Amino acid sequence: MLEPVITAGSISGFISLIGLLYIIFTKLGRMEMKVCTLWKIYGEDVLERAVKEGLGKHESPAQITEKGEQMLGEDIKQRIETIVRKNFRFKHDDLLYEVLNKTADKLKGRAEETDTDMNLMVGVAMLYTQKVLKNQR
Repeated sequence: MLEPVITAGSISGFISLIGLLYIIFTKLGRMEMKVCTLWKIYGEDVLERAVKEGLGKHESPAQITEKGEQMLGEDIKQRIETIVRKNFRFKHDDLLYEVLNKTADKLKGRAEETDTDMNLMVGVAMLYTQKVLKNQR
């Protein structure tokens, strides 16, 4: 009497497991691809623009120039250094996110102050974060 119930339960559990694995690997893979694509479109474009404007130099990886550091101003540079010091064990992308999240207001104000595009300020902040992180490690 219990054998058909046990067999049906085992089969339905196995089918559910296969469905769950399928959804996890297909949906999460697509989301990861979207995040990578967004980074390529926005993040790398911002860094490339900063290099074209002379605010960074194209080495491996791109590095900030004196002009770029002057554009940021001392207040933002100090804030970035503090964030990196507190969170230098974060993964690189998480650290960049943390810096941009905590300095967005200052970057916006500085962009208006210097009559610069906000995306360019984001690129310079990313380059400066990389410099501070490199010196930290």
